[in-house]
Amino acid sequence: MTTNISKTLGRHFEFLEKKYGLQLVSVSSDKWDRKWLPRLAYAGKKTGVFVEYDVREEYLGVTIHHLDNGVFPQREGRIVTSEGYSLNGVIYLHDPKGLIGAWRDEGPTRSGEKLSFDDYVAGVAEKLRVHAADFLSGDFGRATEVEQAEGEIMAGRERSESTRS
Repeated sequence: MTTNISKTLGRHFEFLEKKYGLQLVSVSSDKWDRKWLPRLAYAGKKTGVFVEYDVREEYLGVTIHHLDNGVFPQREGRIVTSEGYSLNGVIYLHDPKGLIGAWRDEGPTRSGEKLSFDDYVAGVAEKLRVHAADFLSGDFGRATEVEQAEGEIMAGRERSESTRS
């Protein structure tokens, strides 16, 4: 299953190679809580994109990294995703209601069926293409705004969780 997920991710994110000249530098799967996490890393001289699908949570996470000479920040030989900018932070600046959710939480298709995994991944890739063109081109001028947006997203989640309790 992990191989199929990695292929689907690669197919939808290949625009990073074609349009922005990023190279696929790593395809891996890490085991966490008995579930495999397919991961792809794309890198250019200034920009890196890390794509990770959490099988358990059914969530596709995308982080954008400002690279130093094409190298991702690493700790113990692993890419440190926490030092990147979340795609949701970038999206929030344009469309606060258009954030990426878990696949299982995405609404049904027009025919009432569950959104296919392929369509879910295509939608996330499209949001990256539409909302993060400046970052993908190596322009990190909005980085501070994205960091603030990420803080607002986290504060909103914390408020939601506290009202559920």
